[in-house]
Amino acid sequence: MSRIRRMGRYFSWTVLDQFISMGVPRLILFPILAKIIGVDTFGSFVLALGAILMVGLAPSNGLIGYIIRDLVRQKEQDQALLVRTTMALSLAAMIPIAMIYVFGSQMIASAFGDDPVVARLLPILALYLMLTNVVETSLAPYRVRRDFARMALIHGVQSALLFLAIPLYYAMGIPGIATAHFLAATITLCIVLWLERDVLLRKPLFSAKFAREAMKVWPALSVAAAITLSAGYLDRIFLGHWWPPSDPETKAVVTTYFAAASMAALVSIPGTLLANLILSLLGRVMSVEQLTRRFYIRYILGVFASALAVFGIGLLIGPTLVRFFYPDVAREAVGLWPFVMLGFAIFNIGTLCRPFASKFLSPTVLPVVSIINFVARLTPLFLLVPTRGAMGAAQGLVIGSFVMSLMWAGLYVKNFIIDRRLSTVPDTETLAGDP
Repeated sequence: MSRIRRMGRYFSWTVLDQFISMGVPRLILFPILAKIIGVDTFGSFVLALGAILMVGLAPSNGLIGYIIRDLVRQKEQDQALLVRTTMALSLAAMIPIAMIYVFGSQMIASAFGDDPVVARLLPILALYLMLTNVVETSLAPYRVRRDFARMALIHGVQSALLFLAIPLYYAMGIPGIATAHFLAATITLCIVLWLERDVLLRKPLFSAKFAREAMKVWPALSVAAAITLSAGYLDRIFLGHWWPPSDPETKAVVTTYFAAASMAALVSIPGTLLANLILSLLGRVMSVEQLTRRFYIRYILGVFASALAVFGIGLLIGPTLVRFFYPDVAREAVGLWPFVMLGFAIFNIGTLCRPFASKFLSPTVLPVVSIINFVARLTPLFLLVPTRGAMGAAQGLVIGSFVMSLMWAGLYVKNFIIDRRLSTVPDTETLAGDP
């Protein structure tokens, strides 16, 4: 009974954490911004943010996995050094990536009809991305300690700071929205450094030994995460290229699709939450055999049942959510809803199977499967978006999600139900991502 209560507490804090991080901006801030700045400018903001989030936490993904896997194996004094080393590596990896966004902003904007809003936002959002990677790397020890309450608190502060976008927009114009993101990440990093000053601000700040250990898992997992994350934003990127917000005739297309997709992501968020929690809990499972075949069978059946439930609930409440939060594009967005909701429900199947593959399978499997998933997502978008616009993106989401979930569920069934000969834990950890 105590274990059930403990798991319930973990899941509750994880739900709150993800709702604060994802739900508050999408349910409150973004609808307000869409109303204030208009659907065309908001569409340009969505494109700039999507271009940034295509990289997202991928550079730090392997480092976070390394912390989850190895932190408890180190002595207490070495644990602090390991975390400081990974933060330094995260910053070092993000600096050149941020510079590419800063100096390549005009070139990226040219892919969206030379959108001036995208060009102005990208350099500032790049700095936000750099600091966010460092913040999330510094928070990884909380996942090992299962201190999900403190993670929720810190993410709550960051989400609250994002609302600076409203006054800063009136003070600075559209760059004020990106500046709010940068300030939110900066202040959050300062808070984490202060809270963990005895751990994060001590010398030495870097260990070559831990850096070498991290390099064993960092590259493969970061590449796999980059492919997975970028696939999740291809729909917006393709829409922005073929149906740019800067064109008066197509100004609402990106916002229309974003309205439907963001609401569907919120409805299906329990799957992502559970996947992240399962990944943390698997950190202490050392072999496949510690869990019975009956457990694996029941788990996969539960995964399929949950996907069906999410789709059914989404069909019932989704149109109301879209009409309430995005009234300016509600009619067109509701027309996309069945396809978008189906895509996210199917995506949840792969999301929930992936933590087990990430924990127990060879690191080489993850990039290979991710590349296949990327191609499966890219191809239908390439074929459908130029002629069908937002509807083509919604249909491409369904096709890509189906292939992605088929791959991860197939690996799960083969390795954990049919073939259970895996007995060791490879150097693998990764995070689930949004489609």
